[in-house]
Amino acid sequence: MFTHRYTPIALTLFSLFSVQALAEESLQTDDRMNVLISKGYSTPAATTQNYSGDTVINIVPTSNDINKPLDQLIAENSPGFVHTNSGTSKHNSNNYHRGLSDKYTLYLLNGVAFPTSTLGSQNLPDIPIESIALIEVIRGAQASLYGSNSLTGVVNIITKTGDERDAQINISGGSHNTGRLGGVYADNFGKFHFMTSLEVDKSDGYEFIEASDEDFGYQTYSMNTYLAYVNEHNRFSLALINGTSDLEIYESYPSAGKAETSQDSLQLTGKYIQRINRNISSELTLSGAKIDLNAGHHNSTDVDNYATDEGLAQLHFNSQWEQVALNFGGEFIHSKYNSNENSESRDQTAVYLAFSADATDYLNFSGGLRNDHYSDFGDALTYSAGVALFDFANLSYKTSFTAPSYNDLYWPNSGNPELEPEEGEMLELALTHNVNTESAHIPLKLNLYTGSLDNKIEWAPISEGSWNWSPFNIGKVDIKGIEAYAQYNAQQFIFDIAGSYTESIDKSTNEQLKNVPEWSGSSSIQYNAPLGITPKLSYSYIGKRTGSYGDLDEAHLLDFAISYQVIKHINLGFSINNLTDNDQTLYSGYNADGRTFQFTIGANL
Repeated sequence: MFTHRYTPIALTLFSLFSVQALAEESLQTDDRMNVLISKGYSTPAATTQNYSGDTVINIVPTSNDINKPLDQLIAENSPGFVHTNSGTSKHNSNNYHRGLSDKYTLYLLNGVAFPTSTLGSQNLPDIPIESIALIEVIRGAQASLYGSNSLTGVVNIITKTGDERDAQINISGGSHNTGRLGGVYADNFGKFHFMTSLEVDKSDGYEFIEASDEDFGYQTYSMNTYLAYVNEHNRFSLALINGTSDLEIYESYPSAGKAETSQDSLQLTGKYIQRINRNISSELTLSGAKIDLNAGHHNSTDVDNYATDEGLAQLHFNSQWEQVALNFGGEFIHSKYNSNENSESRDQTAVYLAFSADATDYLNFSGGLRNDHYSDFGDALTYSAGVALFDFANLSYKTSFTAPSYNDLYWPNSGNPELEPEEGEMLELALTHNVNTESAHIPLKLNLYTGSLDNKIEWAPISEGSWNWSPFNIGKVDIKGIEAYAQYNAQQFIFDIAGSYTESIDKSTNEQLKNVPEWSGSSSIQYNAPLGITPKLSYSYIGKRTGSYGDLDEAHLLDFAISYQVIKHINLGFSINNLTDNDQTLYSGYNADGRTFQFTIGANL
């Protein structure tokens, strides 16, 4: 079994030593490169393109977000994204985006997808939150730039790169004997840019399984390191991401009780960005990832092993002219899945083209075309189109194609090799209006969308009352919804409120999909008080929905966090989750956590 739990530590130390050694000859020059490529590793705004039909939500983590899971942070800032926990922050969570599970949301880390241990649906990479510069939630027409399986949107996590200096360390502790250590150091020495971050997190957990009276804890480690050489025309970078986790889980079949699972992940990505001339730039990406999962069993020495190996090669070109922008490129992905029971592989080749053109000063058109070839499912052609009127209205249409995952096809004793791919479409109208006064910025947003998904894959018991589950194509799902967002952003006071209504109807039953609420929303209020005190109150609402074992009541969650800048380099933080101690079930079969608290001390150097 391949193990890589602590190999990145040596690489990190070597990288840091190399940067310091090379810096001496480049300290006198500071030729920065600002290449805005939609999939690039450059400035924090690298993926925010003003293509028609696109709406982008930018989320910048603050000191009050240090101890939050990433999916919770996204849900609090993105209408239509619902986070329903099925465990503590390091256990798997069930998220829903625009009426579907987030399997149909494409998660990227600096423009590169991060695989899972079984090539199942994507999940958020486990990286230190201190290393994150920006989280983008992208919706609209430009799916061809990112991937054919981005029906409900793209979440791109952009990390710090050392373009600006940042040095901080945070230590937290609280309920369930939870402890966390996280930090980041980022800086540049002329042409050499460097960032490294580390997180160690552990908890005794709580009793989140309804069928068990035991607590389920975790212990995790993650790190992210970035090293780049930058000059006026080029940027060459290497990024290393490593994570390990040891989780206590509940095994409900064939024997019930506590079991242990461990997962190791390692991804190395190299990028070369070149500005060919003032209008054209290119980006070459090479990435390799390996994830190992060891799943134990209750009262047994048996361990199931699952492993994913994935390699990516991608070439992307970006051309920016006065009134026209053109993006085109291609990629090749080779993935291999191994388990105790079987071994399978898949090759995926894609070419894509996207454009944006200004017809007048107030009218913009865009479009995209992408062809993916799967070694096991053949060709899939997807396309998109959009039109924008001023900065007020964006209308977009796109199609999607999602091949069954290895998890669905070949999971031991449960997979279904007869599954068909899922194909979808989405039509969206996004309306935006910004009100600016002398004292505040007030953005207002309204999104309306409708779409469908054919051959949706759902896991269900193979027969009524059976413990054996398997995936099936259930047919067609019709989707429609509306999202509203408003914010009042003054110098010392920030208030926002968001809400969404979603219908995702299984046409075979004419009922809403299980665990998907029709209504959801969030709101927060933050006050930047004098003397460096910043309190923030957050509220989340999840409406009624039908779970796997009956109806679930609506849920109201209230969180409070406060940070205090004690002196120039030291800050203190305190947070309370589920302030009212509501005993609510957010997902069928799982208990929600009660009132919890955490204290944090941080140093900014």
